[in-house]
Amino acid sequence: MRETWLHSSRHLIYPPVHLIGHSYGAFIAFLVARDHPEVIRSLTLGEPPIMPLLKTTPEGEALLTAAITRSIATSEAFKQGNDEEGVRRFVNGVLGQGSYEKLPPPVLKRLMDNAQELKGEASSRDLFPPTTCEDVQKVKSPTLLLDGERSPKMFRLINDRLEHCLPSVERATIPAASHQMEVDNPQAFNEKVLAFIAKH
Repeated sequence: MRETWLHSSRHLIYPPVHLIGHSYGAFIAFLVARDHPEVIRSLTLGEPPIMPLLKTTPEGEALLTAAITRSIATSEAFKQGNDEEGVRRFVNGVLGQGSYEKLPPPVLKRLMDNAQELKGEASSRDLFPPTTCEDVQKVKSPTLLLDGERSPKMFRLINDRLEHCLPSVERATIPAASHQMEVDNPQAFNEKVLAFIAKH
């Protein structure tokens, strides 16, 4: 079934596309570009959480351990039936400490409405398939890496490794933005992405 879908998808997205992803969506976009480079014209990745790449440096290893610890704490809150605390721990882990309290009520409501999805993400240990520099080098398309100026350090370290390994890469920082960069500063995000696409 999976091979049938992949075969059909090649026809659906021909000619090659400009593929843009953010966060875990960026990880998925990376996997598509790695495994099916023929369908990608350009690739834009907004802080993909490719956690296995953190293992390549001592500092990254420590940040990965901390991220796993936060994930376990988040999962425990959900298991105890405290969805609000689970969401709070998840948000602060991804956006930085104190971020949950700064979110506007509509965003908090949307997060609580999607608590079931977060439960699955927090409890899973198979979200991040093994990834090496050799895997990253299989991405042949021009790639734009985006950093949020205020994002947690682990995302910058992952992008550092991607920048080192990608054959054709550009990098840009979205000012006044954390990990949710397209929400924090949509104008700068759109300008960077559209300018990159215009070149390819």
